[in-house]
Amino acid sequence: MHPETGSPRVAVLLVAILAELGVLASAYYSVLFVQFNFVFYAAITMVVPIVAAIVYPYRKRELWEAGAGHVRSMIGGIPTMTLVGIGTLLFVLWLVASVFIYPAVGLGENVDTVLLTFGAIAAAGVVVFLVARWYRMSREGIDIMATFQEIPPA
Repeated sequence: MHPETGSPRVAVLLVAILAELGVLASAYYSVLFVQFNFVFYAAITMVVPIVAAIVYPYRKRELWEAGAGHVRSMIGGIPTMTLVGIGTLLFVLWLVASVFIYPAVGLGENVDTVLLTFGAIAAAGVVVFLVARWYRMSREGIDIMATFQEIPPA
């Protein structure tokens, strides 16, 4: 954190580096290829929060019931959040599958490279989270896994 502004300097620097890598990829590959890769990565990374939205009303029933009226709405006895999540999940899975079903507009010959890159990005995210969790536990006694276990007081 910047001492005067409180801005997250390292996070901004990392995003700038990733953006520059995207610019370089666009310069050396076709822009269309880069765009499809982005859609593929974005779709894959959305699966986890979408599944969380689907199961939330069942897994964290007391928090779901304490939510606003529109959050607790139901259609046919099923939480609307779950129904919207299922529809969204089906669409996102179609986005991911279409890359492989229609290779002319998908990843092309670089499927292995793209999948390995995605795997590396996902693994790096897990490592960063585990390191951050260890750091916060050891230095501050805060378990970031418990961050959203309850609704904060108003």
